[in-house]
Amino acid sequence: GTVGFVAKYGVFSLAVKNGFLGLAVLGMVTTVISAAYYLRPIVMMYFREPSPNLPETPVPLPLMFSLVFTATAVLYLGIFPTDYLTMASLAIK
Repeated sequence: GTVGFVAKYGVFSLAVKNGFLGLAVLGMVTTVISAAYYLRPIVMMYFREPSPNLPETPVPLPLMFSLVFTATAVLYLGIFPTDYLTMASLAIK
């Protein structure tokens, strides 16, 4: 339930409603391929044994702030998309 999922669901459902079934299927296939591509680093980080030669480095405070901010924004927009969707629909009118 993140922003990317909600956006893709909206785009694909509109494509199907307007008769672009082939385009929606192609979009779903490329989404599955991209999910496999983006899940590979997660698998490498959490399901493989770490290399013993890598030193531990601390995360700088500005980087930590930006990571927390963007992760919070993505989760917020994924859980509560109506605020953003209302704002976007008002901008279109």
